[in-house]
Amino acid sequence: MTYHLTQVMSNHDCFNEYLNGICKAALSQVDHCRDCLEEADNALHKLFRFTSYSIISINIKDSITVVSTCLFLSIFWFICEICPICEASYASKQNEEFSFWLNYCPEPEWPADHPLPLPKWGNSKPVFTISTLKEYEELIKKLENELQLFLISKTYDSVTNFIWFYNHYKSKMEDQSFDKFFREYEPILNDNANNCVGLSLLLIGKLAKLDVFFPGIRECLYLVSCEKNLKNFEKYNNDNPIQWITIKEHVLICLQIKIFERKGVLLLDPGYSIARVITVMNDKLSPHTGYFPLFLNSRKSFLFEMDISGRYVEWLIYNKNKIKEKNLIHIEAPYLSPISVTERRNLVDNDKCLYTVNERGQFLAKVYLDVNKPIFHLAYYDYCNDNLVNEKEIEVSYKTFLSNKKISKKVEKVLQQLSEKFNLTKMEFITILKTLSNIMNDKEFLKYREITNSYIYRIANWN
Repeated sequence: MTYHLTQVMSNHDCFNEYLNGICKAALSQVDHCRDCLEEADNALHKLFRFTSYSIISINIKDSITVVSTCLFLSIFWFICEICPICEASYASKQNEEFSFWLNYCPEPEWPADHPLPLPKWGNSKPVFTISTLKEYEELIKKLENELQLFLISKTYDSVTNFIWFYNHYKSKMEDQSFDKFFREYEPILNDNANNCVGLSLLLIGKLAKLDVFFPGIRECLYLVSCEKNLKNFEKYNNDNPIQWITIKEHVLICLQIKIFERKGVLLLDPGYSIARVITVMNDKLSPHTGYFPLFLNSRKSFLFEMDISGRYVEWLIYNKNKIKEKNLIHIEAPYLSPISVTERRNLVDNDKCLYTVNERGQFLAKVYLDVNKPIFHLAYYDYCNDNLVNEKEIEVSYKTFLSNKKISKKVEKVLQQLSEKFNLTKMEFITILKTLSNIMNDKEFLKYREITNSYIYRIANWN
């Protein structure tokens, strides 16, 4: 049994079709053969279509006859192409790094007349008791240290999964409608390309390891769902979320606490790059966080407060001291649909973003795109002692990356700075922008995406 025969038997490892399925293939290759660049790169293609990977190169040992090998390959083809594939467990569909919370998550229920699966919540988690102020301070210090190290090691990225979604659709569009594809598509997370869902799933797994310092905390941590841009909070007062009219656009990490016999929660939000632990006490007394800026000299500020029912945290976002957004976080029960609902919903959302921050949560580089508008918003920032000393923001048409015309020196300079801050080569960064530009130029795909997105928004507007 040789290495190559093992790969043929499993259809794993070196084939782009498999690598793309687990989000490991290069964006430029997708699932095409890296040698001929024409057909899907899998075991069948290599064996029967591409001579450099013929049976001779597998170097079968004398004990395996050509006849038995051909018989095996026939059975292998039948299993791969004809037999249905059994459903894997929900957690096993993702990389192991995400498994801590996904092991709790059941398969979704998706009614035929609904644009998304119905969100699910689990049983309440235990309350983590803090006996002294010193213990509280130690806990906050440990949590914030893990959070800040995590933020500087990860890039917020809602772009890559959108590109994978598009590439998979294009490979299936001849066989099924967009609606059918959207229902059957399994969002796959990548530990290097995540929005609020992937970031929260990765971080909660890291925080669970603090159980050695704070025994019992592992069983108390959980994900919570957040409904964004609500018109009012009153509809939710004293009620659990209604599955049919909520779309759960955001997720955070939560820990219910009891300190000096007073109740509250700790919240961590890597998806918003908030580089501190937020303490929300029911009585709004110390150590309640209250009103705070996103970072030093930020125009954006936040206020988190417990609602009267104790089931929700009201989250107000201010811009220059004016309320810009009202959000509601359901803290009473663990959220069990981060991928099936939230990640899936974000795939067809208008906003796509790529950004990196420092340990204070300050933006270092940012790419923003509304897929309905033909403009890239590109920006980078430099700081000295937490003070902004250099800022560059430009807007560039997506057509810039579709034509063969030379990019202007002004844009080239920004692209160079951005690629360095994202730890990419300039060519890799431009390839991402070109790929997005090609998607924005696909009017048919954008039309189908917008129909689905509008249907979801109609549900949100009922709130």
